[in-house]
Amino acid sequence: MSEFFDIFSLSFYYENNTNLAEKLLPISKSILKNESLLTNEWGYTNTYSADEGLSSRPELEFFKNFILSKSEKLYDRSGYILNSNYKLWVSIFTSSMKSGDKHGPHCHPGAIYSGLIYLQLPWGSSPIQFKGPRDTTFNLVFDKKVKKENIFNYENDGIVTIQPHVGMFLMWDSWAIHRVPENYMNSDDERMTMVFNVGVEKNEI
Repeated sequence: MSEFFDIFSLSFYYENNTNLAEKLLPISKSILKNESLLTNEWGYTNTYSADEGLSSRPELEFFKNFILSKSEKLYDRSGYILNSNYKLWVSIFTSSMKSGDKHGPHCHPGAIYSGLIYLQLPWGSSPIQFKGPRDTTFNLVFDKKVKKENIFNYENDGIVTIQPHVGMFLMWDSWAIHRVPENYMNSDDERMTMVFNVGVEKNEI
């Protein structure tokens, strides 16, 4: 199952792909055991770096190609064509959150699309939340006609909450402000994801 959505003025792509998650989970676990690859940005376990990250690793070539194919569908659906002088690049990192871990509001500058796939979600794992671009006054005086639409749960404070499941693949416009609230898992299991950014660069002459 795959669908395109628009929330606020934000383009979204959603796909349920448990087979992909099952293939990526052991790769993620193996990478996270390698301390030389860990950067632990933002105070939790991850491999984030400002460059291509894990996308050049041979075992993730299939995932990189998957991301590129979905990116092309997303900009095509929005009515855009990539200039022939440019090409897409992909940066990948993987993360593991324990109980108490969180990630505050942020966006992904320098990219055009961002996204992730959920690989492991013990009970108590946090959702992902997106904040609308409108100010507080608008959200106080207008109610959304539909509070829940497909995978999105709208709140009157301008927040859209997405409760994840294993295999959920999400992609969105990188300017969107989003966060992961504090996790409250009752076990030592970890909330594991594979995260990516997609940008553009000029073709080499």
